[in-house]
Amino acid sequence: MKIILSVLFCGAALLGLFFLVQRPSATSFDTSYVESVLQTPTATINIIRADTEQTREHGLSDRESLSVDTGMLFIFPTATIQGFWMKDMHFPLDIIWIDKNKKVIGIAANATPESYPEVFMSPDLIQYVLEINAGKSTDFGITTGAQLVF
Repeated sequence: MKIILSVLFCGAALLGLFFLVQRPSATSFDTSYVESVLQTPTATINIIRADTEQTREHGLSDRESLSVDTGMLFIFPTATIQGFWMKDMHFPLDIIWIDKNKKVIGIAANATPESYPEVFMSPDLIQYVLEINAGKSTDFGITTGAQLVF
């Protein structure tokens, strides 16, 4: 009886380990999901689109990092005032507010996870938000008034 229980226990443990290893990590950012690119005045950024209520709500939460040349583009059905927070974030971001004409109207630079529950509000009506690693706005030539192409 002890042998049967030992075999069953080992089998269950191995099966559990198999599923744990096979499960994709919710905290890693797999750039194979990049869907398109966004052109800034000086750079090209790989973007993953958040264009459903579910993807916009989850955003980059629970991820450990973001590739240097990658961002998340939030796409809203209409231009509205939007608020973003850093709930469940593990790294700082630049939050870039973009109007319906794809023009940058503001930047919340270096929004840190420690700022939660602060809400960063768009300065006016926006239809898009780009989140990239903190400090990359400057590197990518993104300033208020810049025209983006996507």
